[in-house]
Amino acid sequence: MAVSMVVAEDNILTSMILRAELEKNGYNVIALARSGPEVMESWRSTLPEVVVVDVMLPEMDGLQVTRAIMRERPTCIVIITGMGDYQQRADDAGAMGYLEKPFGIEHLIAEVERARRRFAWFMSVRGSGSDPEAVLESWPVISGAVRRLASRNHIEEEEAFQRLQQQALDQRLPLREVAQRELSG
Repeated sequence: MAVSMVVAEDNILTSMILRAELEKNGYNVIALARSGPEVMESWRSTLPEVVVVDVMLPEMDGLQVTRAIMRERPTCIVIITGMGDYQQRADDAGAMGYLEKPFGIEHLIAEVERARRRFAWFMSVRGSGSDPEAVLESWPVISGAVRRLASRNHIEEEEAFQRLQQQALDQRLPLREVAQRELSG
């Protein structure tokens, strides 16, 4: 079954192109939105697996949308932007993926799939009995540590995440604490 998506982009031509390309590649774009409130309405009414949201939306920007969704009902969100480096702000908001324009459809697809894997990790941490709000607050630290560990050791993020989890188990420490040590070391 195809992955269901909401695509939020204020430029209608860009959103139509994204929809066509994503659908050509097997995704099911169930709604297009052009403003923050439209994203929230579409997301609530369709409950997609993935939301691709531009940072610069009218009325409620993509970062605000991401924060609201992640607090209400966590969903895999990919932030796209043409406005410079928003990586840290996207992480802080709870996004699982991030991509700067211009990009090819193959880059978007790769980032959506990467974000879906990261979202599965997020949900596994969230489902481990941890306070959901604490997991959301810890996620930027955890995802930053995963990226750093993967880059430094030339390994996939999946392996980096597993290593952090194993260290937390072995040391009987919260995952956030192990991640903070990775970032400061």
